[in-house]
Amino acid sequence: MDKQHVYESELAALGPVTHVRFNIFPDGGVSRLRLFGTLA
Repeated sequence: MDKQHVYESELAALGPVTHVRFNIFPDGGVSRLRLFGTLA
């Protein structure tokens, strides 16, 4: 539950990211989402 998932190496290989898709299903599995970066 308290695990931080880090995807730095995978995202660095993609280059700049302009959109994020976040699918929410009604099972109550997501408590928070944090995205760090600068606005494009």
